[in-house]
Amino acid sequence: MKPDRPDLLVLGAGPAGGTAALFAARIGRRVALLTGPAGGSLIAGAAEIDNYPGLPRLAGHDFLATLARQCQDAGVELAARTARRFTVENRYKIIEDDTGTSWTAPAVVIAVGTSPLPPDIPGLDRYWGKGISFCAWCDGQLFRGRRVAVYGGGNTAFTSVTILARLAAEAHLLLPKRIGTAFGSLRDEVKRASNVRIWPGVKVEAVMGDTALRALTLRQDQEITTLEVDGLFITLGQRPNTGFLQGSLDLTAGGFIRADAAGRTDLPGVFAAGDVVDGSFRQLVVACGAGATAALSAERYLLQQW
Repeated sequence: MKPDRPDLLVLGAGPAGGTAALFAARIGRRVALLTGPAGGSLIAGAAEIDNYPGLPRLAGHDFLATLARQCQDAGVELAARTARRFTVENRYKIIEDDTGTSWTAPAVVIAVGTSPLPPDIPGLDRYWGKGISFCAWCDGQLFRGRRVAVYGGGNTAFTSVTILARLAAEAHLLLPKRIGTAFGSLRDEVKRASNVRIWPGVKVEAVMGDTALRALTLRQDQEITTLEVDGLFITLGQRPNTGFLQGSLDLTAGGFIRADAAGRTDLPGVFAAGDVVDGSFRQLVVACGAGATAALSAERYLLQQW
């Protein structure tokens, strides 16, 4: 059931959105949380989280389920809806969801996250969280002493392979083009790593394994190679889930939301947190902190303006 005009409307039930909703509810605000599509948060695919301070290892979906229970216990109204349209009327923020229902609140926190740009590789879906990851910072530790590959050619790809080179026995950088587009200093650092092999102009044709990823089929020019690996990190970019905000908020050319350190956007009463924010460090602990910050900024706004 839709609540009567909440004080705060939160979009996205990932780490940032869930934390924002929890913080606001725990200080007595009426909060509605539109969770977005099932499994929409990237952290849901993490087989194991082991880099959150003070938190024992657990799977990404367990983390999100725990956060959702905390929100419910604090009085947050959770709705399995996805934002489709955003407008402002008489200072009220109005969100129309995918069922055509309109939600109205004086303040909103946007934490809708991003969607990775996955390559078209047969069998890819079978090994998400079972050897295939989007985040070397998050999951690199799981592959200590093993064989890994990074697929991509930008700054994230080169940074990822430098991290993995410290942990893995061997690391392979699979460049979709002949040369990478990363900063020169990153390219030089990768070249200095003795356990990194660079594959220029290569395409991942297929992934293979049993209960987990075991090998890749690569095409380089006309030659087909089977590369045995335990992990594949895909770093081909991410797309922010902000299509419904076009023309309403200040977005970058890539669709990320411009927000200050307090989570404030260019519209009063509209805050943003997490991966969807331009320049954000896309890490779990950072997203949670940003969500808390956005909630506290929203509380300050409500006290001063309403």
